[in-house]
Amino acid sequence: MEITEESTRLTKKYLSKKLIEEIETDINQVHRMIAQAENHLRSARLALVADKEGSYVLLYDAARKGLMAILYLQGIRPTSFGGHSIILDVLIPQCSAPEVALIRPFNRLRKIRNSIEYPKTEYSEIDDTSLREDFNQALKIVQWAKTLV
Repeated sequence: MEITEESTRLTKKYLSKKLIEEIETDINQVHRMIAQAENHLRSARLALVADKEGSYVLLYDAARKGLMAILYLQGIRPTSFGGHSIILDVLIPQCSAPEVALIRPFNRLRKIRNSIEYPKTEYSEIDDTSLREDFNQALKIVQWAKTLV
């Protein structure tokens, strides 16, 4: 990851639009978020068969907290206006192509998690293959985030 002029410009734009806000960097909070993400992954793994929806929500929260830890290190976090979708908007301009490929699936995870938490249409069951693939994606995101903190 590299903070470039472009990513700095975008961060300032998101701050002015109140999509993100500045916070005091607290390394202990960053480490707590990574620890929570790892705990969520352990719990999600245990629930893969017995509670697919619960497992999915946990794996999503793990990925989100991993990515949020990176933002917290930078002294920023999304506001309720920016929501979770702004996370990638802030991080992608700082990432190399392989890193973008690693974190881009977060948006799909977010959409599936939202469909579980806020259903609009008839329920569609999560299949085992997709659940396991998404679990592995969340695991990769958390592992990557941990290397940055």
